[in-house]
Amino acid sequence: MDPLAQTFTLNADTQLGGIELWFTAKGASPVAVQIRETTTGVPSRAVLAEAHLQPADIVLSGPTRIQFAAPVNLQGSVEYALVVLCDDADAALAIAELGKWDNSAGRWVTSQPYQVGVLLSSSNASSWTAHQDRDMAFRLLAASYAVTARTVDLGKVDVKNATDLMLLSLSDSPSAAARVEYSLGLPDGSAVQVADGQPVRLPAPLSGQVGVSARLLGTESASPVLFPGTQLVSGQIAQSADYVSRAIPAGNNARVRVVFDALIPAGASVTASASGIDDGMFSRRWPT
Repeated sequence: MDPLAQTFTLNADTQLGGIELWFTAKGASPVAVQIRETTTGVPSRAVLAEAHLQPADIVLSGPTRIQFAAPVNLQGSVEYALVVLCDDADAALAIAELGKWDNSAGRWVTSQPYQVGVLLSSSNASSWTAHQDRDMAFRLLAASYAVTARTVDLGKVDVKNATDLMLLSLSDSPSAAARVEYSLGLPDGSAVQVADGQPVRLPAPLSGQVGVSARLLGTESASPVLFPGTQLVSGQIAQSADYVSRAIPAGNNARVRVVFDALIPAGASVTASASGIDDGMFSRRWPT
């Protein structure tokens, strides 16, 4: 099956959870289903969501449901494209063509089936040909949530003499009403509300286990998405420490001048120096 695409536009911002397609034949290769952005009415190379369908999962007697790993946020009044790709020539999708007979409905197609989009075909998923009198048989599945708030325990982290904490997470919040709030449970039983990437300075060094939890808040039609890999970074204030910058290319006989902004309270000091990268672990430094 050559790649097929169907453009569509939504009336309002929507979280898309999946798609239903009507297949008329299936082959031996998996089918890839993508949601793409469009450029001048044709699919671009920007893929917003992708799912793969095995031949055994394809239904020929009705709609085949494809669900994305995570809901994809789509904006209202913006044109997107549903793209279907397969490596064999056997798989086929149902389409409606103006003036042709609809076997499923038992009637002639007398009007444009889908008036805010168009069917496109391609041989390489890059150059597209529009078919103004045809549309793909498809159904978009908008996400709907029965529960609009949930707290997720992300585990505990051991810290020793920590004076600073920072939570690093990856989440997708489609709106202010659909967001993720984080809480750190300290060993003394207290809790600190934090945002992603917010430094937390503790009043005293802390040792023990710090619990991390995330509260997901949403609406009936929108939810935040929290991806795996949340990390808690702990730090410890030391009497002295070294900061090493990235290596900066310089030619022979280069003059080095170090300029930086610093807050230096009474009793503290900063010493800046520069070093070549070929002298072995900064064994030779030049004060600046």
